[in-house]
Amino acid sequence: MTEELELILSQLTQPDNAVIQQATVQLKQAFKDPAIIPALCAVMSGSQNPQIRQSAAVMLRLRVKKHWKKINPNDRESLKTVVLQAFMQETEHTVQHSLSQLCAMMVKHETPDRWPDLLQLLNQATKSSNPHDRQVGLCC
Repeated sequence: MTEELELILSQLTQPDNAVIQQATVQLKQAFKDPAIIPALCAVMSGSQNPQIRQSAAVMLRLRVKKHWKKINPNDRESLKTVVLQAFMQETEHTVQHSLSQLCAMMVKHETPDRWPDLLQLLNQATKSSNPHDRQVGLCC
């Protein structure tokens, strides 16, 4: 599903309205599958195209905003881990910004005791001598 989803997200960026409309229909269908969360995570952290990674992060944020309680608990835990890993690896500012928005949406639903890795990352990143790490700590 990951490759299909990446293709759909890339089609959404095409300048052809017919392609965009077809991709939108496919995306709506894909969102009916419970495997959409892991697939979006895989695209967000693994796509070579920054625009596709950003789109996946935005789609995840929208999904989290409306359906957090409906998301499988295992997928929620996986999402928390993937988001933090993506933050540390991401170099594109636009994708980092989308990740920070996703993280902020997740924080609205999670208490610090249920996401201790976030606090640990923030603590370590803000104290790091590496400028990228400090930026991650401030964005997250």
